[in-house]
Amino acid sequence: NPLVGATVQLTDGSSYNESILTGAGGQAFFNTSTGGAYTITITSIGYLPITGPVTINGNNEYKTQLSNL
Repeated sequence: NPLVGATVQLTDGSSYNESILTGAGGQAFFNTSTGGAYTITITSIGYLPITGPVTINGNNEYKTQLSNL
């Protein structure tokens, strides 16, 4: 089942840092015009947080699954 309302943060460690909430489909969309290395963090109440590296270069799609606490 999609997780609605999870916080998804995307940062490049310097100038780009954006946080948004997942929508009805459990998805989050970021408008980054610069490709490169980013760190993604996903948090939601009742779930273990996920943090990891992601490389953006075009239409990247990053899928993951959160685990209950």
